[in-house]
Amino acid sequence: VGAYRFLARDATVVSTDPLARKVAVRYFTVAGTNSSQLLPAAERLTESLIRELSTVRVLSVVSPNGVAQFRNDNVARDSVARALKVGTLVEGTIEPEGKDQLRITVRLYDVSGANLGSARTIKVNRNALFKAEESVARDVSAALRQVIGPEIQLREAQAATRNITAWTLF
Repeated sequence: VGAYRFLARDATVVSTDPLARKVAVRYFTVAGTNSSQLLPAAERLTESLIRELSTVRVLSVVSPNGVAQFRNDNVARDSVARALKVGTLVEGTIEPEGKDQLRITVRLYDVSGANLGSARTIKVNRNALFKAEESVARDVSAALRQVIGPEIQLREAQAATRNITAWTLF
């Protein structure tokens, strides 16, 4: 559907803070001219990402209604995190690039509003934007798993294991 690249200052960042597992995805913003044309796509991308992250058992993800109060506000990240009682914020932008391309960038921030050093940038053809929703959601979910660390993978594996002996070997 499109090309993507992963940028990370430190891909081995692991959070031991349980608050980091509480996540809010702010509604994507649209940059550039004719932004109103891309607002429905931004809304769908946001809600698709919230659904994808909600499938990760050890994450507690704020619902679309919960983050909606900050949809059009220019509230500081740390204030949003405190108000929603989350440790990780996800923010994204959709930006036209040339005539036929869109650049979708998603970043992760901690409770203080500091960038966690990772971003996902996906370039898609304007006509393929709706097909890209799932891809963007999966890609960002993978980035968040790297930031929060192996604990998520361990807990998911333990939750999926029904054999007590196998569970204790994890």
